[in-house]
Amino acid sequence: MRPYGLVRVVVTSDRFDRLDPAAATAELAAGWRVGAAHDEVIALPGSDGGPGLLAAVRAGLGGRPLAGAGTCAVVTGASPSTTVWLQAGACPGPTSADLGRALRAAVGSGATRVVIGTGGTGAPDGGLGLLAGLGLELPAGVSDLAGAAEVTDDDLAGLGALRRSLSGIDLVVAYDDDRPLLGLAGVGELVARSGPDGRARAQVTERGLAALSGAVTAALRGQTRPDLLVGDGSARRPTSAPGSGAGGGLGFMLAALGARLLPGAAVLAAELDLDGRLAEAELAVVAIPYLDWTTAATGVVAQLTERAAAVGVPVVALAGQSLLGRKDLAGAGLVGSYVVAGQAPDQLAALAARVARTWSPQS
Repeated sequence: MRPYGLVRVVVTSDRFDRLDPAAATAELAAGWRVGAAHDEVIALPGSDGGPGLLAAVRAGLGGRPLAGAGTCAVVTGASPSTTVWLQAGACPGPTSADLGRALRAAVGSGATRVVIGTGGTGAPDGGLGLLAGLGLELPAGVSDLAGAAEVTDDDLAGLGALRRSLSGIDLVVAYDDDRPLLGLAGVGELVARSGPDGRARAQVTERGLAALSGAVTAALRGQTRPDLLVGDGSARRPTSAPGSGAGGGLGFMLAALGARLLPGAAVLAAELDLDGRLAEAELAVVAIPYLDWTTAATGVVAQLTERAAAVGVPVVALAGQSLLGRKDLAGAGLVGSYVVAGQAPDQLAALAARVARTWSPQS
């Protein structure tokens, strides 16, 4: 039984400026322990599936590098129930080919579950590199989205066999971006905002992705239903499913191979048993570089506030910069926010110590 007045605090953070999720969460926890030494601090690094996912996994779950997968894979769990975590942006190379090779290594290692974070990828390739890395032979010239405009279902004749080879694995896309593949809010829209020639490149991207999605659907016709199963179990059109445009179309191609599409922050939160930890806590604290309505409603912050609200645990935010007023905070599920001096990462622990003295009854 805990002593009267002892506070159990869950602290979490995704990236915070130069700090990865593991380092940011560690700074937050260390500062709280300085300010409220009698409290029990539970440090759970967060990630939305973007850069830093593997650091969060290693810190929160342990794990080891996957042999033959370079820098973009971490293994957690013990055989035969082994999970491999892949981070697309941590794989070398400008396309998704190295991610495909890492996925092939994960399958060869005997993994029963593979979780793929899509954030941090380079130029969008619709997952063509992924297919090549998995061993699917593509026609000459079909290596990028410019070439994909001419792709046909015959060019992807081996796609069905590739999907079947992955059918025994729980394949999960942990997306950091819920944009669809095509349309006004799709991958092309992101490319259009990427530079002075963005609009011209966006047209090439949209044409290539549209042709590729059509060819994929045709190649799999008769072998699987033409829609995608997203995380909530509902059927969506392949090109409009949330997360299908993540990673420049990686979400779509992985879903075509049998993956489920889920928000990255939710995937890691479930793996770390955030619900169970919050049920035993009196307070939760999250650090975020920039707090506004968008960041409060997505990613690690949203996962924390939604789950904490379900068990009646208040949530406090420490932010590099905050645009939310007092009424806005309440609407976002937060009971307070505090700004890090100068938005400097090395000030995160110092602010956490000061906030702890305010919120802990024994400080």
